[in-house]
Amino acid sequence: MEEETHLLNRQEEKRIMADIHLEHVQKSFGAVTVIPALDLEIPDGSFTVLLGPSGCGKSTILRMIAGLEAVTDGEIRIDDRVVNDVSPAERGCAMVFQSYALYPHKTVRGNLSYPLNMAKLPKSEIADRVTEVAGFLELTDLLDRYPRQLSGGQRQRVAMGRAMIRKPEVLLYDEPLSNLDLELRVRLRLEIAEMQRKLKTTAVYVTHDQTEAMTLADTVVVLRSGRIEQAGRPHDLYHRPANIFVAGFIGTPKMNFFKVEKAESKGGKTTLTIGGSKIVLSKKLERDPAQIGVRPEYCALGKGADSATPHVKLNDARLVIQENLGDRSFGFMSSRQGEVTYLIAEGAEPPAEGDQALSFPADRVLCFDGDGNLIA
Repeated sequence: MEEETHLLNRQEEKRIMADIHLEHVQKSFGAVTVIPALDLEIPDGSFTVLLGPSGCGKSTILRMIAGLEAVTDGEIRIDDRVVNDVSPAERGCAMVFQSYALYPHKTVRGNLSYPLNMAKLPKSEIADRVTEVAGFLELTDLLDRYPRQLSGGQRQRVAMGRAMIRKPEVLLYDEPLSNLDLELRVRLRLEIAEMQRKLKTTAVYVTHDQTEAMTLADTVVVLRSGRIEQAGRPHDLYHRPANIFVAGFIGTPKMNFFKVEKAESKGGKTTLTIGGSKIVLSKKLERDPAQIGVRPEYCALGKGADSATPHVKLNDARLVIQENLGDRSFGFMSSRQGEVTYLIAEGAEPPAEGDQALSFPADRVLCFDGDGNLIA
């Protein structure tokens, strides 16, 4: 505990503002533009997660912040200092890679001390810092081992320690947990969250795993094809997605979508016709929706407790598979309206094939316009 407190005090002594600004940043590889003009602000001391499918440009953005990729156009500022032409070593950033990137011929002690040796710090200070970081990450008993003698989780903690030991203004994580099994991912995710809470270093984390994003981030930035679809708190992205892409990408199982055939607004209410079913919303929409979305955990088979419960008729419905998650189960059905997912009531029998009704609370319906944007 004394070593941990000492490390935190030393980190606090060095803390300076380290907010990050990307202004109209572009990145092209030849004639191919992978990042169009991008604007992003990352506040000092925050934990920001860049989330999106493979190929959306999130790792490229991280590497441009680190200085490992040159910016084609635009400006990157760290602590109000333009760093476009600043070398990676002088940007005040440290990076944790997906592949650990440890030196196999060096011990844990040697891997941790390497960046400090390169900076030509006094040996006594290097030894103190290695002791502090090893204690903080529970690596003290492993200092004389080589990477081949460590588990995957231990190797990743060494990689994190090597980044921390430089006392960086910015910590960059490039999918650091993707090579680990589920148990290790959960454990290290908690350790990263706890480390961030204590050190309060500005952190940018890249992942395609929405669970990591939702549990770690202060702010999640959802990317598609190099563009920001939405940025906000995890809770807001889940319950108020800006568009259909975000709504469909965040959430497991994914959201159910239905095409709206007709919309009528009258007396402060909006009535939607979907597959012959009428759904009455308790508010008047500012424009007619083209689709609605409902998350599976709010959906159930049957028309509900009374006839006023909103429901959609599913024609020729058939249960494809039942997914048991321990605390709850979901049913995946095919129908003429497409694939739908619903929460299975405890002890419920598998439904017979044929027409079914999918019911849900009216206040859980999200409406999207013809461009796929959320209607307030």
